[in-house]
Amino acid sequence: MPPRPGVPAAQYVRMSTDDQQFSIANQQAAISRYAEQNAFTVVETYSDPGRSGVVIRRRPGLNRLLGDVVSGRACYKAILVYDVSRWGRFQDTDEAAHYEFLCKQAGIPVHYCAETFPNDGTISSSILKALKRTMAGEYSRELGVKVYEGKRRIALSGFRVGGHAGFGFRRMMISRSGTPKQVLEKGQYKALQDDRVVLVLGPQAEIRLVRQIFRMALKRHMGPTAIARELNCQKRVGPYGGVWTHHNVYWLLTNPKYCGCHVWGRTTQRMRSGCRRVGADNWTVCPAQSPGIVSRKTYDGVQRFFAERFKPKTDEQLLAPLRRMLKRHGKICGRLLHKAGLDENVYRRRFGSLTKTYARLGWRANKLVMKRVELHIKVRNLKKDLIRQLQHLAPGHITAINRYSSAFQLDGTPVLLCIGEFRRTQRRKKPRWLFKIENLDRHTLVLLCTIKEDYSGIRDVFLRKEIGTLWGRKYVVLKDRHWWLDHAIRLHELGEFFVHAQQLLEKCPERKQQPCGKP
Repeated sequence: MPPRPGVPAAQYVRMSTDDQQFSIANQQAAISRYAEQNAFTVVETYSDPGRSGVVIRRRPGLNRLLGDVVSGRACYKAILVYDVSRWGRFQDTDEAAHYEFLCKQAGIPVHYCAETFPNDGTISSSILKALKRTMAGEYSRELGVKVYEGKRRIALSGFRVGGHAGFGFRRMMISRSGTPKQVLEKGQYKALQDDRVVLVLGPQAEIRLVRQIFRMALKRHMGPTAIARELNCQKRVGPYGGVWTHHNVYWLLTNPKYCGCHVWGRTTQRMRSGCRRVGADNWTVCPAQSPGIVSRKTYDGVQRFFAERFKPKTDEQLLAPLRRMLKRHGKICGRLLHKAGLDENVYRRRFGSLTKTYARLGWRANKLVMKRVELHIKVRNLKKDLIRQLQHLAPGHITAINRYSSAFQLDGTPVLLCIGEFRRTQRRKKPRWLFKIENLDRHTLVLLCTIKEDYSGIRDVFLRKEIGTLWGRKYVVLKDRHWWLDHAIRLHELGEFFVHAQQLLEKCPERKQQPCGKP
């Protein structure tokens, strides 16, 4: 008689680092022996090589296993795991129990092949399993403490502990006796465990640029954004060949290593948590073995400038320049705000809107300006309502972009949403719609909407695959049966948007991932 087939089962294997070359093979061998002894047949394998067991978000194998079990796609009746620690070293033991309960609830129990107790739900089994889960989590916590202390001792000795060298520096590998070996390039690591890494000065061009950035902040009182903008205008190459941004300029100006002070532990990601900043009192500080690029006096002066510049202002401090503007010009407008270097968004975030800001000053714009503001608010609300309707028609497929009402994403593809302002000619009294298309992305799907005369709702909806020949203009005035609308698809129902959008994307697949320009 042929051998009777065993119960179909899936095996889950995991190893923490890529250095454990034979860990996966050893686990599979033990699971195979357990399957033979208990009449199981392995039909599916889920693996997480080089994945930590502390969190689940970086373990695609376990996520795929749970997804198959919960959705009912699993073609097996049991799950075989080497031991409790392979299932996970979660700091919260209830998390490990929750994932096992999901499998058990679906009728697929979990078997731990190398444990001395059976996972049969008895009191002794439950107590031992809870103890093993606690031990697995405690092992990771203790190991993290030991690794942290080891790195801290290395940093106190003046050596570099991981991370990029930074703009203006390079990493030098030295021997145990302090003899320089070679400069490490990006992506290279030290060869021997006894070797150490120190920072050395980089090319002279980078050193001069770092000193220029500190002078721009200290002498010209420029912030990170202004510095990055000027450097990019000068076509200065940023870190690792990229462009300069607010983040890398700010990080350069606030890093003590540029004044010759080696600091480690400014941020932490303990137990695979999110990156968090650490207070200056808990930093690991020691004199670096390489000289700084700027003096300590220059560095401290920049820090004082930042402390004063980024200090939160009170409401009266924000309103003071507006009061001077109102007293001098008798009015406040966008042109005067831009000329004075004031950001409108700062007042919107603090007081809710520019209208509420003006009310605090006891000033009210004229009727024409207030009417324009009211119409702008109506258009913005119509955009938000249209996006909500699309989200209701296809849940999970429409995503708003940072609460921005003039653009959204369709399955990751950016779509511009434009609603034209109503206009009417003086002679023929025919309706027109003004669309502002300045700074729009040319290669992006565009959803065009004409509005009713009283701004109470949407009149017609059109879909185009791109701006086309009008790209580069500041605005365009459209009318019924306009030639530009001949190349657009008129949507009789909003639900037709998904069908036509998919057809346009299939014709132009290379434009699917184009970034969305800010209208």
